[in-house]
This record gives sequence, structure tokens and C-alpha cells, in this order.
Amino acid sequence: MDHLPPLTKFSLTPLEVLYLDDDGNYDHNGFCKFPARKGWIINPKTFGDDALQYIESKATFTKKLAFLQSWLFFGMIIEVFKVFGVSVNTSCFLRWHNGQWIITTALLRSYIDEWARRREESCKPSETRESLVTEAQAVLVAVQEVDYVLFHSVLENVSKSDLQQGSMIALSISIMRETLLNALWTIENPSRIATPGFRILHPVRTLLRSGMRNSGWCLAQLTGLEEWTDTTGLYLASLAGPVHRQQEDHSTCTVMRCLGNQINMQTYETRHTIAGCTCQHVAIDPGEIATVLQRGMIPRFIVLADEERATVKLKIVEDGPFVAISHVWSHGLGNPRQNSLPRCQILRLENYITGLQIPTSSPLGIWIDTLCVPVAPKLRHFRTLAIIRLFETFQKADKVLVLDTALEETTKQCSPIELGIVLYCCGWMQRLWTFQEGLIGGSISDDKLHLRLLEGPIEWSRLLKRLATTDIYHSNITARDKIKDRLPREEYWQQRAMVRRKGSGLAILEKIGRELEHRTTTRPEDEITCLAGLLGLDTAKIVQSPTYFERLREFYILLRDIPQRVLFSSGAKMSLIGVTWAPNSISGLVFHCASDSLVGVSKQDLKMTIFATCSDRGLLTKCSGYFFKLDLQMALNVREISFLDPLDRDLMITLGPYPSYLSTSKEWNIVAYMREFAMPAILVNPDEPLGISSGSAVLVDVTHREEKILFANYKCKVKLRRVQGPIAVGISHSPTEAPERAISAKSEQIQEDQEWCIM
Repeated sequence: MDHLPPLTKFSLTPLEVLYLDDDGNYDHNGFCKFPARKGWIINPKTFGDDALQYIESKATFTKKLAFLQSWLFFGMIIEVFKVFGVSVNTSCFLRWHNGQWIITTALLRSYIDEWARRREESCKPSETRESLVTEAQAVLVAVQEVDYVLFHSVLENVSKSDLQQGSMIALSISIMRETLLNALWTIENPSRIATPGFRILHPVRTLLRSGMRNSGWCLAQLTGLEEWTDTTGLYLASLAGPVHRQQEDHSTCTVMRCLGNQINMQTYETRHTIAGCTCQHVAIDPGEIATVLQRGMIPRFIVLADEERATVKLKIVEDGPFVAISHVWSHGLGNPRQNSLPRCQILRLENYITGLQIPTSSPLGIWIDTLCVPVAPKLRHFRTLAIIRLFETFQKADKVLVLDTALEETTKQCSPIELGIVLYCCGWMQRLWTFQEGLIGGSISDDKLHLRLLEGPIEWSRLLKRLATTDIYHSNITARDKIKDRLPREEYWQQRAMVRRKGSGLAILEKIGRELEHRTTTRPEDEITCLAGLLGLDTAKIVQSPTYFERLREFYILLRDIPQRVLFSSGAKMSLIGVTWAPNSISGLVFHCASDSLVGVSKQDLKMTIFATCSDRGLLTKCSGYFFKLDLQMALNVREISFLDPLDRDLMITLGPYPSYLSTSKEWNIVAYMREFAMPAILVNPDEPLGISSGSAVLVDVTHREEKILFANYKCKVKLRRVQGPIAVGISHSPTEAPERAISAKSEQIQEDQEWCIM
């Protein structure tokens, strides 16, 4: 694929696609009827051998591939260009190499340029031009419709070598189709044509994934790229090679998260700017840092050096302009033992901030966590103060400079897609703290955030414009939008502006929460601290809690507004008193909040969301339901409890086995499970009340009443289901087989305005 943008580095050799000399080369007489003219029967709705058949005889694997190449590759090129009056010489797409013909696209751009020139010179009315666009689109749509079935069928149950060859031909067709569709989008009035969408064929995905995994790609980065880009972008990424340092171990990375840049504080080593450097560390007095923090100020330092730069000292200051450094600890700029960095790194930082060209008459300060957050155990309190003020630090910085090894090795002259690949996969895009720093480093109205590339810094806004450079690659179109999704700065600040509105914290969480699933931090409990800062909550209360779950409990209390449906959600729950109803992870909360897209909704729509209030005692809400009473002297082999609705004698409620791992156990006993309950009750989900066939609810144990509020312990989720005759309720994950025995209980209706505190 010689028409693709050149890369600044190659990890793999570009693939060469053989030209299979087909007796029935494309005849220029119409795309869709070409197979019939050449004796082929196409069944695009059928998988297997029936999908592609040759009338005269049973076709060999090579003959099938040759036909598909003639039709879907050369036929597509010829017909699309013919629509716009450009005649294609197919011999221009072949070159002789090592005794065989190879596909080449080196002259494709010249044909596209001719197409664009004719478009500029065209005097045809817009209606005529639109009909041409429709005709060209029909060819490209036809290719997409048939190649999915045909390649899956032809490449099924073949040898490894045949699969390799067939997948490469499929790859060349996919890339050509993407290029032509994007040329169509770019040349023919893109404002009136939808941005193209793509899917990667399974054989092509397997081919590229195999090569990328073998060359050391991180599984999380690879999976992200498959969702981020098209076939062209993924192919270029496979050639460019892994975007991480060779020293990193990515063998334990998951599909969702990159773990290759996790650090071990016990064995961590601070790096010098070049290997073999033995310059001395330059330290900051942590006592001076603590003094500044105690006064409520932000410590930063200025570099004092002699003319030869041999002697370097650091001076702590608390005012004046400064640059905040956002970096990845695994890249070597951290120090878990003392507040110091090698002299070479100090001078590098000073040189970097000078390149930002901040107009000031005062010395320009530097803030970096390695030097400005105390690490000594005796200064733990001041370390906590520094962490609490991280949001303020990056907000008040005159500039925020991002340092990442992969970015610093990337030239500004590289193609937009290569720049996008590096940015999407770099370590800075994998870490949680850098996510916070990138979001808060400036607002909508300013552009403090700068990323250091090989030649120097570049503003975030300019980088996004660079990614969106108009070209014939779909990868460029998607790159900017996907990168913005990974760092949604504009959307974040729009939601922060509405922070006082009910549910606004959840609106921010819904927007940034999905990205949290892809970000990692060495200490899991830091996830809560970081997120609390982003939502504008009081991080001081968070960091005072030592464990992840204790911090998560404080987070829920500070968040306060919780969609009531979270109470009725499935999944793992917290075990701490007061939050046993709550998801036991941030990702769990995000998942259950995402179904009500709170981002950008009107005030009227937001009022329709039923909110509960999280307090230090429990979740305060209003709900209807049922009380029921049990005879605890009943037999111990009872598997279900049923009772009738007191207001509707046709409604029967049945409680089945819980927890789920006991659902098939013969020893399960619902009475034994509830024996210690003070007063069992069911709360019905107002978002999913009992309908024609189903609904949902939760089982709670009422412990006491305080004025109008009933206090109850959360127990489990139950599922409402309507059966023939009466209506039944069973605990979620109940067994499919009929219960061995059921008993009846007495019930009492609970009104919908009943106030609850679920603990």
C-alpha cells in the first residue's frame, strides 16, 4: 500500500500483496454483474462453500482469490474513477519484484488528484454531481456488502499459508475501499455527505493482531486501536511498532487496562537524561516545602546555576509564574525516597519551560510532584496537603507541560495518523493522575496544556487541529474525535460550570467515567482521590480514609445525589455499613449511571430522574413495597416463600434462593437465611414496576423507625416475574428448575411516599 503516509519509524516490513493472474481480468463493463459475466455465482447471504461458486467446475482456492482480487480490488478502482471521468490503467497498480508481480498503489494519489481537478473544473449542476456521488457510493457499498461474507467463507478451514495470503488480499481491498470512500468524502462536498464509518474484517483483524502481538504490542493498546481506527490506521500502527519503552513488561496487561507502566516503589530507580550519566542529585529541603504548604500556598522552585551549569541549586518560592509538569513515573522522573532529581534532569526541565516562552519579568518557577510533594514519613500530613491541592496547583499554573518518552521521540513532521497512534497509546494516556492533570490544565477559554514533542512543545488545541488535517485517510478523521474522547476537556469544563445543579457531579462522572476504566494507578485508593478532585468534592475527607472501600464510602457521601436506580442495580456491592446498597467500584457506579445520559440534558429532563440522597447513615429515598411475616418454626427444607398482595388478590410474590451460588444447592433454606431478620420487606423499583410480565425490587431487613423514616439493611436484589394466574417474584439468579417446596406468608402494603434509610 504505497499511497499511505510515510512513517518516521518502522517495526515491521510493509506487507507485499501478490497479484494473482486471473484469466478473467476485470472487463470494465459494470461492477455488480461482473461475477455473472465471468461464470461465478455469488450468494452474499450465505456462509461456507455456497457463498462463492464457479459454474464450470469446482474452483481452487487460488482461483477464488484471483477472482476476488480482480473484482473487488481492480473493479472497485476502475468503476469509482470512471464515474468521475478518470480512466485507470490497471498496469499502473503492478510492479515486478523478485520474479513476481506485486500490487502497488504508488500512483493512486495522481488519479485522486486528477479526480479533484476535474471536480474543480466541473460545470455540472449540483443535482448531476450528487447522482455521480450516489453511483460511486453504490460501488463502495457493494464491496462492503460482499467482502464480509466472501472472505469469511473463502478463508474458512484453509492452511496457515493460504489464510495469510487471503488475509493480505482482503487487507488491500479494505484499505483501497477506505481510501476511495474518504476521497469521495473529501472531494465531493463533505459537508453534505456523512463521515464514513468502517468495520475491520475478521481475517484482516486476525492478521494484523497476530503480527502486532508478536512484535510486543500491549493488549490494551492494541484493543483500543481496533476500536479507535479503521483498517488503514491499524495497518500503519502495526508497521510503526509498539508505543512503549522496551524495559516495560506488558505481559499482564488486560483488554481494558495497560499495566506495563506500573511501578514498584521498593525497586524504583530515577533515570538520568542519558544512559551512563553519573551526575549528582539536586535536592529540595522538604521542610521548606512543608512551610509553604502550611501557609496555604503552592510550593514551586526556580533553578539557580552558574554560567557553566556545573553547580545547580533549587530555591523554593510560593508566588510568581510557574509551569506544572505532568509526567509518567515509570519513565523515570519520579523519586519515592527523597525530594531530589539528577542535575541533568533539572537542567532539562529548565530548558523545556524556557521553550514555552511565557512572557514574564520574574523568574519562571517549576512544579513537579517529585520535588514539591514531601515524601518523608514524618511529613505525611504535608504530603496529604499537597495532594489535596493538586487540582488548585494545575489550575493556577501558567502552563502545564506533558512529558512522555514516546511523545518526546515523535517529530511534529510525522503524519497525523502516526501522531495520533503515538498519542493514543503513550503512557501519559494510560495513567489516572495524568488524566486529571490533562483535564484541569486549563479550561475552555484558555490553552495551558502543552505536550513536548521532539522539536519542542505544542499546544493541545494545535495538536488536535494537526490530527484533523484534511487528507484521504479516514484515520485522520477519527483520530481527533477519539483523542478528544480520551481527554474530554471541553465537555468536562462545561459540566463543571453547572456544578451546583442537582446531579451535576454525576453528569461529570458519566462523561469521564468510561475513560477511568482504561486508566491505571499504582495505588487503587488513589482512584477515589483523583475522581473526587475532578468532581469538585472535598478531597480532604477522602485522603483521610486509608483503604479503597473506606474512601469509596466517603466518595458516595460527598457525591450525595445518587440515581435511585443504583439501589436496584445488580453486581457486587459494598460491605461497609451505610453503603451495602452501593456498587463496590467506580466503574460499577459509572455503568449504572450511564443508562440515564445526564450529560447535556435539559433541566426538565433532569427533574424526571429519581434521585436518592446518600448520607453518613445510609441512602435516603422514598419507595413502595411490602412487609411480610414468616413462621420461623417451619421446616428447614423450604426453598420459596409466597404471599399475596393485600390489595390485589391476583398478585403472588415468591422469594427464591439467595445468594446465587446456593441457587442449585439442596441445602438452601430461605427461612434459615431470613431467620435473623427483624422485619423482611420488599422495595419495588419505581423505574421498573411490575408490568405485564416482569419488574424488579430489593429485599431489605427493617431494623427500626425514627419518626417517619424506616431504617433497613440492604440484603439482595429480587426480580419480579408474572406467571400464569398469580404474579411471582424471585431473587435474581434463582434456579430454572421448580422449587422443592413453597410456603405462604402474610403481607402488608407499603405506600410509595414511605421514607427509607437503606444502610
